[in-house]
Amino acid sequence: MLTTKLQKLIVVISITLIIAISILCLFGNQLLFHGCLWWECAPKRSFTVFDLNLSKDFFPSDAEIHDLHVLRGDNVAVEAASTTNYWDNGSAIYIVRRFATEAQAIQHYNFDIQVKFTKRPNDNDEYSDIITYQSKNANSSSTQCGYVINDFRCIYVARYAEFTIFFNGSIGENEMAKDDFLEAIMSIDDTIGNLLMASSK
Repeated sequence: MLTTKLQKLIVVISITLIIAISILCLFGNQLLFHGCLWWECAPKRSFTVFDLNLSKDFFPSDAEIHDLHVLRGDNVAVEAASTTNYWDNGSAIYIVRRFATEAQAIQHYNFDIQVKFTKRPNDNDEYSDIITYQSKNANSSSTQCGYVINDFRCIYVARYAEFTIFFNGSIGENEMAKDDFLEAIMSIDDTIGNLLMASSK
């Protein structure tokens, strides 16, 4: 027959194991369903990535415009949406992601800014308004222009808290005008800035 001391020890060990397993399940559940632990998670927002559509006015008149839709195959972001708008000789790609933590968004932003062009423009002055654009609301942003084979494109990459933006478009005659590209990225900046401000109140 077990002694009273041994019985107490078994009860204490059993309770300790039950508590430890419960805590592990709680942490595992949080990581599995939220991708972060409570103290590092981004705050809840009153909007989603699908609230960041762009106006058709920024694109050539013959462009085939699509709203943001679920970006399939993105297993890193909590929410991810994309759209590709086509016209006769070019296209614009727009991707919005929301991550579980700002650290994940920073890591993804740092990856996205490593843009590789086949050739940079000979005259940066012509595109200086775009290249020198400074976001009013982003934590980090980068705007670059160059050739992808024969297609001249400008690219805007930005991070807003736990969100990242990737927008690029064909620029030139019968393409997106430089001013339209600039207006588009200013619109993105204003829209997400306003939404984040409203969401934090």
